[in-house]
This record gives sequence, C-alpha cells and structure tokens, in this order.
Amino acid sequence: MKKLLLFGGLVLSLNTFSQGYTVNYESPTSVVNAIFYAAKTGEFEVLGTLCDPVGKGDGDVKNLCKLGYGLNEVQKKELAEQGKTEEEMREEVKKVFGNGEIIGSTRFETNEYGNFASVDFYFYPNGLEKRKETMNLIQRGNNWYLSSF
Repeated sequence: MKKLLLFGGLVLSLNTFSQGYTVNYESPTSVVNAIFYAAKTGEFEVLGTLCDPVGKGDGDVKNLCKLGYGLNEVQKKELAEQGKTEEEMREEVKKVFGNGEIIGSTRFETNEYGNFASVDFYFYPNGLEKRKETMNLIQRGNNWYLSSF
C-alpha cells in the first residue's frame, strides 16, 4: 500500500506544479503551453515531463527537457565549454519562451510511424522580435510528448 501511495504521489508531482498548472498530456496545446508556463514562472521541472518517454526527439527538445531534469556534471562541462552556465540557459529559455503563445489550430497526422500533432506558436528568439515556429509532438498511448521544433 505504501508503494502505491508513493507512486500516486509521484504521478501527481509530475503533472501538477506549485502554481496550479496541470499538464493535460492528452492535449498537444497543453503540452506546448507547459513550456511557456515554465519560462514565465521559472518552474522548469515541468519541462522534464514533456519529452518522449521512448527517448526520441531533436536536440532542441532534449535541451528543454534537460532543464527540467537538471544538468549532470558532464552536461554542465559541455555547456561551460560553450561559455554558458545552466543558469544562463534557464534565463535564455525565459526570454525566448516567456511570452510565447499558441496560434491557429492543432494539426493531426497519422501514418505508419504513429500519430503526430503540429502546434504553431510565436516565440521570441532574440527576446524582442516574435517569430512563428511549429512544435511537433508524438503520441504515446493517449499522451502527447514533444518531438521537434
């Protein structure tokens, strides 16, 4: 029984965050909005729950997720070699995604590789000028996860 309660608490902690934001993994837009939420609030833990549990995804998506997990020593060293710190990386995510917004409707596609969704959004790559981008998601079971952008 204790194991069941512990597991239930872990699931709740992965889905609900201190400011009351709950990711609805059955909604691609909710998953994308979680990025904006993390950037606005600094609650980066949510980012670690948005990536494909199978481990698929492009480098940009994986970098977002790393901020949710916290960087290990090797990743911190790699970042330092690029002249950045983990805190600087977090600040950049805040600047780029903090005022992000979804635009248009979600598009869905099914093919022999699975179910996919595309969500268009605005973000601010240099902090000032907005740019349109598309987040691609993949469905695993009933849940949607980030795949690429």
